Amino acid sequence: ANVVADTSVTALWLSTEAMQQVMEQSSDLASSLWKTAGTRFAENLINSRDPYREWTQLRLRRWLNEGEVISPADGEKIDLYGKTAVLVAGNVNLPGQEQPMTAPVVLDVAEASFSNNAKLFLRSEG
Repeated sequence: ANVVADTSVTALWLSTEAMQQVMEQSSDLASSLWKTAGTRFAENLINSRDPYREWTQLRLRRWLNEGEVISPADGEKIDLYGKTAVLVAGNVNLPGQEQPMTAPVVLDVAEASFSNNAKLFLRSEG
């Protein structure tokens, strides 16, 4: 991708380890980064699905911005009924399936249990 800036910009690069250390030191930063990642994964994974394919990008982004990223405990079951749910990190065990699914994935089920330090983007469909 190419980017053209109107003013000078400084770009920083951090190794994965350095980024994880920074996130461990600042829960606010970690929450903000997971929210950004969750919103972007959700947008990329649902924008071709109904009813979202009919929406403008701006409408979809504003709608997704009302969502949240949660961190279910390993083995925790979450009620997903009436929600748009995207697994951003970790694993999900779906009813009737023996093998867990790995992120990223859209979850079209009413309930699921999570593992492996899962991060889940949720947005009520109302």
